[in-house]
Amino acid sequence: YNRVLSEEQWLWLEDTLQNSTAQVNVVVSSIQVLTTNPLVESWGHYPEEKNRLLRLLSNIKGLLLLSGDVHHAEILDSQATSNSYPSHNHGIIEVTSSGLTHSCTDPFYGFLCTNILNRFHLHRFNDHSDTNKKYYYTGRNFGSININWGDAKLNSNSVEGDINLDDSTTIEVRLHDSHGYPVMTTGKQYTSSYSDKFSFESLEDVPGCIDGHLEPWIFSLILLLFFRRFLKTFY
Repeated sequence: YNRVLSEEQWLWLEDTLQNSTAQVNVVVSSIQVLTTNPLVESWGHYPEEKNRLLRLLSNIKGLLLLSGDVHHAEILDSQATSNSYPSHNHGIIEVTSSGLTHSCTDPFYGFLCTNILNRFHLHRFNDHSDTNKKYYYTGRNFGSININWGDAKLNSNSVEGDINLDDSTTIEVRLHDSHGYPVMTTGKQYTSSYSDKFSFESLEDVPGCIDGHLEPWIFSLILLLFFRRFLKTFY
């Protein structure tokens, strides 16, 4: 099957994450992992590789997954469509920021961007506090990460003087427009219980990349738009 990573790269990634003792583990992918949009390159076009990655990430505490490439900002959630989790819980959260120099609305066919994002939405994060929030942004953008390490305290079960951080450590990712104004946030996510929210069994609830049945229609529409532009240029 087709690969995203070579076996050597997989072995390095698996060894690095499985042996990590960090409270926060940031994994960065050049392309989106959780999207259901078939019109952008993503791990969804490589299902075996995607499943292997999600199995690996499911056991990583304090995980933060970042991606780019698509010329819009978005927050994604592996459990967005799951009925087996309470509404206030999330699975693996992915944050896409892309980018400060390009937007999907910049080209002459940019009006399609919002329609496509609205059409393919099953993967999208939802905090359930405001149903009007779309959790995507089509303007130029950048992201910031805020980590609250909590308070250090003595662990009563450990040797005297051994300091551990308590369970209040949180991660929050904010997405900003080109002027620095916040347009989206993941909210504060606790790192202590993160690995308990996603299991191997939860892989069945992760929405896959749409099968691409609309790709011929979209491709035909783009060709039509190019043809119209060509006619306007010469006539």
